[in-house]
Parts: sequence; C-alpha cells; structure tokens
Amino acid sequence: MKRSIGLLAAGALLLLSCMGCVSGDRALRNSPAGRKIEVRFDGSTVNLWPLYYHSGDFTSVLWPLFDLDSRGFAVRPFFHHDRDAAAILWPLSGWDHSGGWALTAYWREGYCGMFPLFHSGKFHTVGPFFWEHDGEKFTYLGMFPLIYYWKPDNWFAGPVWRTHDSGGLFPVLWLSDDFNLAGPAWWDYDSGNFGLFPVQWKVDNFNMIGPAWWNCGSGNWGFFPLVWNINRFHAAGPVWWNYGNQSWGVFPLVKISQDYRIIGPVWWRKKQPGGGFFPLFGLYANGTRQAGPVWWGSGEKSRKHGFFPLYWYESDADRTEFNLGLVLFMLNRSGQENMNWWAAGGLAGCEKYGGHLNWRFWPLVNYGRGGALPSPVLQITDDEHRDRPQALPDDRYTPFGKSFGDGREWRNVTLENRKTYIGTLLAFHETGTSRVWRPGADSATLDQLRCALDDMERNLIQLDNGRNFTEARKAELRESLQNGKKRIAECGEKLQIALSLPEKKEDFTAWRRLLAERFCTEVDFLEHRTLCGLTSWYEQFGDEYRGQFGMGAVIIRKYADKSDFRLLGFLCREKHDGDSSEYLYPPFISVKESPGRCRWSFLYRVFSYENNDGRKSGHIFFIPWGEK
Repeated sequence: MKRSIGLLAAGALLLLSCMGCVSGDRALRNSPAGRKIEVRFDGSTVNLWPLYYHSGDFTSVLWPLFDLDSRGFAVRPFFHHDRDAAAILWPLSGWDHSGGWALTAYWREGYCGMFPLFHSGKFHTVGPFFWEHDGEKFTYLGMFPLIYYWKPDNWFAGPVWRTHDSGGLFPVLWLSDDFNLAGPAWWDYDSGNFGLFPVQWKVDNFNMIGPAWWNCGSGNWGFFPLVWNINRFHAAGPVWWNYGNQSWGVFPLVKISQDYRIIGPVWWRKKQPGGGFFPLFGLYANGTRQAGPVWWGSGEKSRKHGFFPLYWYESDADRTEFNLGLVLFMLNRSGQENMNWWAAGGLAGCEKYGGHLNWRFWPLVNYGRGGALPSPVLQITDDEHRDRPQALPDDRYTPFGKSFGDGREWRNVTLENRKTYIGTLLAFHETGTSRVWRPGADSATLDQLRCALDDMERNLIQLDNGRNFTEARKAELRESLQNGKKRIAECGEKLQIALSLPEKKEDFTAWRRLLAERFCTEVDFLEHRTLCGLTSWYEQFGDEYRGQFGMGAVIIRKYADKSDFRLLGFLCREKHDGDSSEYLYPPFISVKESPGRCRWSFLYRVFSYENNDGRKSGHIFFIPWGEK
C-alpha cells in the first residue's frame, strides 16, 4: 500500500511539472503541501491526500487529477480554469484576459496571428507578403525575398533596384550621380573617366587602347611590352637607354652607366675601385672582398666575414648580425633595446623589441605576444593596449561577454592581459586589467562624449586626406565637424571640462587623456577554465565573480549585493540578497532570514518554524500551528 501511494505521488509530481503555470499553482494550492491548514474539530477538514482532501472551499480528488475551489476547477490534463485563465489540453491551447493561443493561432492586445500563415499588428504578414502601416500610409511593404519597397526612392524587385540617388539592374546596370556602369562599359560624369573593360579606359590623364597606353600629363607612352617611353627612360625590346644618367644596356647582357659597367659575368666601376667576375671573386666599394664562398671586410668601427652558406658575421657600434648554418643559429641586435636570436630553425628563440620580451622553446613553451607557432604544452600570451594612457571604455560588456553578472552593461577597455594555455585544451587561465567609468560618474554623457570625439576625429582625417572629394562631400564633412563640436561642447559643459574644443590630432589625445584620468578607474579581472570549462571554470571582474568546480559539484556567484554558493546542486546552499539570506543544509534543512523575519523547516513542512515580526507559527507533519 505504501509503495503504491509513493508511486502515485511521484507520478503526480511528474505530471504536475508538465502542467501550465496556472494549473500547477492550483494543484499546489489545493493540497496540504501548499496551504496553511487550520486545525478544526468540527469535521470540516478531511485529509486523505493524495486520494482525497477537503478544507473549506478547497477540494481535491486523486491529486493532482481533479481539484475544485471558489476560483475554478481543473480536470487534468483535459481542462483547467482559474478565474480568467483557462486551458484545454495544455500546452495545445491556453488563454487569459491578456491573450492566448490555440495550436498555431495566437492573440494578444495589439496583435494576432496563425504561424506561419499570417500575423497582424503593427507589422503584418500573409505568407511571403509583409507590410507596415502607420495609420495614414504604408511605411514599407514587400514579398520576401523578391520585392521590397520603402519610400518612393528605396525599393528593389528581384535584380532591379532603386535608391534616392542611384539605380540599376544587378549585375548588368548601375546608374548614379558619381559612377555609372552598363555591362563592360563604365563612366563617371564628375571626373570624365570612362572605359570599356578590358579593351579601353581613360582615368584622369592616363589612357589605354588595347596594348597601347599614354599619359597626357607626363607625356609617357608605350606599347606593352615592346616599347616604353617613361620620362627619360626608353626601351625597345631588350634594348634600353636613359638620358638622365647617360646609361644604356641590352637586357640582361650589358649595362653601361657613368660609374658602373657589366658585360656578362664581368663587372667593374669606373670612378671608384671595385670589380669582379661573378661569382668567383669581387672587390666592393665599401671595402668588402669576396673570393668564391668566402667574404671579409673591415672599417674603422665595423667588421664582417663569412663562409657562404655556413656562417656570416657583421658588427658595428649600433648593429650585430650573426648567422650559423642558415637555420642552426641566428643573432640580430640593433641599438641597445632591440635584440632577437633563434636556433634549430626557430624552435628555440628570444626576442626583445620596444620593451617587450618574447621567447620560446617549442613545443614545450611559448611566451610573448604570439606570432610564432602556438605551443601544445604551455602557451603564454602577453598583450597591452597600444594607447593605454588615453584608452577609454568602449566595450559594452566585460572580457567574458554579456552573460557575466546580472546582464548589466560594463563599459570597459582591456589595458593588459596575460593568457595561459596548458595542453592547448586542458586548461586556460587569463589575468588582466580593464578600465571602466568610475562609480557615480555620468556614464551616459561620457559615452556620448567618447563617440563624439571618435566621429569628429574620423571626419577631420577624411577631410584632410580627401583631396579628390567633391565639393558636396567636403561641405558635408565640414557640417559634421561643426555638429561634432556642438556635441563635445554640450557634454563638456555637463561634465565641467575646461579644455578648448579639439581642432587637430593632439587635441583629441589631450581630451581622452583627461577623461581617463578624471572619470575612469581600473579593475582586475581573471578567467579560469579546465577542459574547456567542462570540469571547472571561474570568472572574476573586480569584486564580482562566478564559477563552478568539480563538474558542477560546487557553484559560486557574487554580483552587486547578491551572492550564491551551492554544493552538489541544492544539497547544501547559501544565498544572500541584500539583507536577506537563505541556507539549505542536509538532510533538507532550510533556513531563511530577513529583517524582522526568520524561518526554518525540515523536509519542507514536515517540521517548520516561522517568526514574522513576533508572530510565531509552523507545521508538524504538514499540520499548521500558531498565528497566521
């Protein structure tokens, strides 16, 4: 008998989990587990739950299959009714005062529809047709994906399209104020350029018809690849000559110039000592001598020697280069700050450049900014923001994405970070520092000011570099600069910034540096993963964190004034929300505390105690006692 009742209760709970929200609430409310029952001696309360239960106007039979009260009744899973909410064969249908659904049909205040046949509301669809009407005229309409219409000058119908200043037939025809195309022919009204691809074109002063080309501005011309006339350089087949330095030759056999001459493998200088017979010997102007694979030379502060391809060495006051066997070992030094060496074809090496250090012993370990083949054993990557002093928060979320914390937006910028990969996928660890807006700062105005500075600087660069822009485009950029100054002035006034409005690149740097110093603070962040997060992961941004360990056996989280700690799911839990706290200890002992209220229970309401502002109550085997 006990086993049958247990199976019935387990089945009821499983069935209850599949019911709708209204039906589930009714089922819990109409049972000893969901209601404080007054102890009566007049026989009006009958508790044979789950077979039969009655108290006041609450009645249930074979819970949760049937229940009845003054708010409605339920015959699950066929029908349930609770005040203005009802459902037939949930989840096939359901409705309340605000709307509902039946199979694929749905309705609510302001819209209705039947998926996927039609939808009616602010936005309307009937199969592939869609439109929006604002009460006076159509905002847009179309037939997906063939036709789209938005305002008289923005539409397309298949390959035909039209905008406010252009139109065409894709990909054959394009007509606009600036650029036009009809098949292989193209032209531009403003510049006068035109062409017929690939036979002819005219671009500014450059013209081409087939292999012949000429430039009206410079006078250059040619017939590709036989004849060239470029400034003072001329070529006719393999013969070439240059009037500028009085040189001529026959490619690749002869070259004769004022100071250098070559005939076949023999070369010599006319004004300076030097000559040779390639590749047997040579004497070069910088004092370098070569005899077969051996070369050497020396100066006042430098020296060099080598045996090709076994090794070579060059050194002076500012530079050293040494190479042994091409791939065996290489050393380069320039100045006092920059140095790099590598050995065994680059498998081992070290690089110091601009104050940054990279080194590797592949495949065991790589350290630095990356660029080399990642190590499958231990990969450590360091990075730092290039413009750290003036970097402003421009990302909406933390380095872990938008899922961190309670979904709030964190405007931040990463200043530096170090990523460590152990065994490629075995473990990952990252630490770093981010810059965020200081707590209490007017972040909305600061975001507007940052965007205004970026837009104005970008427009100023375009105006300075846009020599080929039309006057209309230049006038548009000047107007954008004036609007940007107004936006910056308004934001600066709100933030009480006394800097003059930016006019050149240095001014933008000064504004950003001031915002970073006055309105920003720096926070540390940390991320940890093992087996891509399957066994454990942990994320921390400032004082807030979240994570899980032991494949979910331990879960921790803290954000704002809320925190949560779980051990083996809900076996053991500690939760804080402001001044309220909840504790769950095995075996099924629950404690809740909040200002003026304390409550504890064992096995839900088998034994419970509650003190609510001095009013004490509880349960003994689901039977309530004390004050309400």
